Amino acid sequence: MDVLALVSNVLLWCMFLIQMILFFVVTRSVSEFIKRFKMNAPSGTANRPSIVLGQKAPLFGEQDHRGEIITLKRGVEHRTLLLFTLDTCVVCQKLIPELSRLTAREPSLRVAAVAQEDLSAPDKQVPEGVALIRSNLLIELYEVKQVPYFVLINGEGFITGMGLASTIEQLLEQAELKGGDRHVGENDATAGRFVGASGTA
Repeated sequence: MDVLALVSNVLLWCMFLIQMILFFVVTRSVSEFIKRFKMNAPSGTANRPSIVLGQKAPLFGEQDHRGEIITLKRGVEHRTLLLFTLDTCVVCQKLIPELSRLTAREPSLRVAAVAQEDLSAPDKQVPEGVALIRSNLLIELYEVKQVPYFVLINGEGFITGMGLASTIEQLLEQAELKGGDRHVGENDATAGRFVGASGTA
């Protein structure tokens, strides 16, 4: 009887683990389906003007790696710098730890690194005071095709700077510029490129 009871318990635990794995897979599949549905909705990027200097930045609300909600809302806010990255981009991974130099030099500047959604991606070394947002929708919203790509937004919500930046010095220069109406590194050979939603480069 003891052997039968032991075998029965082992089988029950195996069934429980299998159910948990199936539940996780189904939940993830449903989540991906909903996100793709939102991204492919007719009211999406097809009807939105291209991202250009001087226009209002697209509004958003996304959760960062600490569980905090990072938003860009209507009205006056802090200046914001979004740095779009890719997990396979070596230049991007070198830039992220150095972003603390931006917040140290410009305490009023809100800095966020943006990467594609990937549950299997390794944890990044994100410095204190910098947010990491994983959002495919945000990448699409800002029409990012190459990385590392920055978008600088002033306190009124207007885009004052945008372009490729492969060094922290370029980002520091942009953050300190009055008006921020210059581009850097438009044809930087070290930049990565988004090929599609799969995250390959």
